[in-house]
Amino acid sequence: MGNIMEHDLQKKQELELWNMVSSGKPRQGAKTPSRTPQRMKQEVPNRNYQTISRSKKTAQAVRRKKARKRRIRFYRLMAIIRIILCLIGAHTVADTIYGWVHKPPEKEEAVVQVVSLPAQNDEIAFEEHDITLMAVGDNLLHMGIVNAGKQSDGSRNYDFLFDGIGAFLEKADIKIINQETIFGGNELDFHGYPKFNSPTEAGDAIAGAGFNVVLQATNHTADQGMSGMENCIDFWKTHPEVLVTGIHEPLTEETYKNRIPLLKVGDDTFAILNYTYCCCPFILASNKSD
Repeated sequence: MGNIMEHDLQKKQELELWNMVSSGKPRQGAKTPSRTPQRMKQEVPNRNYQTISRSKKTAQAVRRKKARKRRIRFYRLMAIIRIILCLIGAHTVADTIYGWVHKPPEKEEAVVQVVSLPAQNDEIAFEEHDITLMAVGDNLLHMGIVNAGKQSDGSRNYDFLFDGIGAFLEKADIKIINQETIFGGNELDFHGYPKFNSPTEAGDAIAGAGFNVVLQATNHTADQGMSGMENCIDFWKTHPEVLVTGIHEPLTEETYKNRIPLLKVGDDTFAILNYTYCCCPFILASNKSD
């Protein structure tokens, strides 16, 4: 490695000396030599001038090669820029052509037509009015309540059940109560869960409180069998002011048209429908479930 550096340094010194000898000028910063070029050549007796000329040509070739590489890189960069510009221009042209081809049709001007409205009729079609509805339930009479209604003389009274809501019932037009247990007849004795039978005096209290709709179809409707339902229907006939839904007598050709219970409130008529999902613990015959 040392020999190579020494050789390169020697070549550099020889090249500088040769240039100075050829031009007849001293190196920059050196004193003007008093020696002639001929004498300076004699100071380097072993100088190989052919080697110095070849090194100079090699340096020039390296410089030309580097300049050629720079030009090639420059031309490549310019080519890439041109390609990008061409693509942008092509995209712009394509958008322009697409806009020409798919140009939306011009909207036609809207034609405004003046329509004359019919003369306003100041006559009122019907008078506005309010109808209020109140619904309570379940009215489920366990034996504690049944016994609470027994009076000292042996009679029964259940008006106390509705003392707290009398003022509200007076303000309602439609007053509905869901009677969970059956009024199957006092002669069948009274029962609580699971096979209820409630005293008919509780039905009298319902009518006396002002209820005008009783829902009688529940899962305890058949707790006392068919006779219990028939007794319940007969009981409610003693209160014609009360509309009973959910149970009814067997339909005939005459009563079929009135099979849907209707309630009239002033000039308005309401249909009241009542259903149950089952009757426990009995399964009624299909000809009795109607």
